[in-house]
Amino acid sequence: MCPPLITLTTDFGSADGYVAQMKGVLRGLVPEAVIDDLAHDIPAHNVWAGALFLEGAIPRYPAGSVHVVVVDPGVGTQRRPMVASWRDRLVVCPDNGLLTLLWRREGAGPIYEIGLPCAVPGVPKVLSATFHGRDLFAPVAAFLARGGRPEHLGSPLADPVRLPFPEPLVLEDGIVVGQVIHVDRFGNAVTNMDRQLFPPEAAAGAVRIGLERAPEKEMEIRLVRTYGDIQPGELAALINSGDRLELATHADSAARLWNIQAGARVILRAVLA
Repeated sequence: MCPPLITLTTDFGSADGYVAQMKGVLRGLVPEAVIDDLAHDIPAHNVWAGALFLEGAIPRYPAGSVHVVVVDPGVGTQRRPMVASWRDRLVVCPDNGLLTLLWRREGAGPIYEIGLPCAVPGVPKVLSATFHGRDLFAPVAAFLARGGRPEHLGSPLADPVRLPFPEPLVLEDGIVVGQVIHVDRFGNAVTNMDRQLFPPEAAAGAVRIGLERAPEKEMEIRLVRTYGDIQPGELAALINSGDRLELATHADSAARLWNIQAGARVILRAVLA
């Protein structure tokens, strides 16, 4: 039988001891567990960046895994702690929109608010007002990893927070208007335009892609298959591993070289026969 699997994703960094304290709690409560550190360098307080990260990471983990996510600028306020079931995985996190993109792709499973006070082993009688990751989320994850049921933690949560997602605007004549939603560490500009918007023949020239540089002014760019197809000094577009249109350049930062920021408009046009 496989040991329980718990993952940790936070914006804590590694220098201040916060992650170590959470892992110490988990080791004390469920020493047999495998604990995977997914990321501790989510940009501080950036719930949207956390949501993007989770969209790519959690689906790759097996059913039965328990995921603790702490990007929690509202800690200690009226924001609700929750446990969400998603495709037989459990996520313990604040109710602040972190699961928005997972739910957008696959829908939400049962969600429960963690009732306070919480009688789960390891939860102190008085929670730190600034560190629910250690005092609440880690003990709850240990409880779930040992077979505890999420419905025993509190009441169903019918109205979880969802972040607004900028859906692409589909216009007449095969025009789709999207935008950049994230710039990754390589300087690649990820858009909100999914693979489904592109016909199978797109790579053969059936679409034109433009990056809006100013109102009524666009920079036309090629659609390529992979980064190696981009010429040095060229801005191009491709479908990335997350199935979204991405703007990139050859071995450099497209965002820096072309001053691309979140919110930049990207125009997709069908080439009419």
